[in-house]
Amino acid sequence: MHDHPTHETLDRFLRGQLPAVEGARVIAHLLRGCRSCQAAAADLAGPLFEEGEPEDFGSEEGAVYEVDFDRAFAAARPAAAAHQEETLLADEIYAALVVEGHTAIHRASHLHRVPVCRALMRRSWELRHEDPTQMLQLADLAVFTASRLDPEQVGAVRGAELRARALAEYGNAQRITGDLSGAERSVEQALALYQGNDQDPLLGAHLQSIRAVLFGDQRRFAEALDLLEKVEQTYEEFGERDQQGRALVQRGIYTGYRGDAAEGVRLLRSALALIDEAADPKLALTAVHNLAWALYECGQLRDARVLVWENRERYDRHAERTMLLKRTWVEGNIAAGLGDLERAVERLSDAIQGFEEAELGYQAALAALDLGAVWLRQGRAHAASELVEHAAETFVAIGVGREALGALALLQQACEQENVTATFVHHVSAFLRRLEHDPSARFNQQ
Repeated sequence: MHDHPTHETLDRFLRGQLPAVEGARVIAHLLRGCRSCQAAAADLAGPLFEEGEPEDFGSEEGAVYEVDFDRAFAAARPAAAAHQEETLLADEIYAALVVEGHTAIHRASHLHRVPVCRALMRRSWELRHEDPTQMLQLADLAVFTASRLDPEQVGAVRGAELRARALAEYGNAQRITGDLSGAERSVEQALALYQGNDQDPLLGAHLQSIRAVLFGDQRRFAEALDLLEKVEQTYEEFGERDQQGRALVQRGIYTGYRGDAAEGVRLLRSALALIDEAADPKLALTAVHNLAWALYECGQLRDARVLVWENRERYDRHAERTMLLKRTWVEGNIAAGLGDLERAVERLSDAIQGFEEAELGYQAALAALDLGAVWLRQGRAHAASELVEHAAETFVAIGVGREALGALALLQQACEQENVTATFVHHVSAFLRRLEHDPSARFNQQ
């Protein structure tokens, strides 16, 4: 379990179907006070107690069940306590890391323990949104810890798997902090360790999912999509619905980047049916946000508007500033598509201002093109031409590629000749938005 136990894991735990170690982890997680998982467990437990009549608990069969259940808890409690202890130790290590730095911590002999390594990886993952730098430091410490585990105590295969997992988490942290070449080296090292030992399919799927996201950041979408399809199949086979949903989210996003918005819609809707929002609200929001854009891009404007409206509280709770600005941007484009031009002007203007304040010049220029198209529809041709020309100059100053420059030259020529249309401006904007993610895209003048 990376963060929270899945819906299926909780159900199997309550039915006594989990191995002792996994059961211990669930107990430790619940004891640490995770309210969303406690509530989910309570919801699942209710129907279980309703399945039999009350008098069944006085029968011999009921007595045996109670004894077995008690034994299971008795066996799990020591492991759960140990898991809690190691997690608290990981938090102490994290605090010491912030205060003392790596040098002092690397001398600590008590780090050389499997649960500490796992706890460090888990804590690193939890920090991915709020503090990527600390995420990277803790993942580095997990690699250090894994490399110093005693092979005689943990076993050669288990030790290799832990080193592979730690290296992959470190590579993922490198990716998030912008070091794509370093991330590729770390992930390849992790895969080499994994492939050299008895192979756990779920670990393999986890490593390949990290590799696929790295491919996505490198704009290698065809390779990323091939990997993600295999990863999704593995997770589906093992009943890992949340992880299957995560793979589907990435497939949906990358499919959209390659220009197939309709297939992106299908994949993202499938993902939302699998994701446990209580366990990973930010993943659910990522799926919703990208689905809204995909719906807009394939012309399902009313569905897109309803989706954004129904999820406004989810955005307010979990979205970071850039995502909130992109929500405002897509709201403006949806309004324009539905003919609500005044609202479109309001939302697009807000988005442009926000992007400029956040120093996101490319996005600000894209939204300016969209606003220019709306102004043209309102009959404000002169103001629209000035805005579009200024946006085009911004793109050139940023240093876009040859294909983008060709599209922008045609746009500037149309403005100079005073025959620019809202449809053409919108077409150029849509192309540049795709080009941001897919450098292989080509401009079609229609």
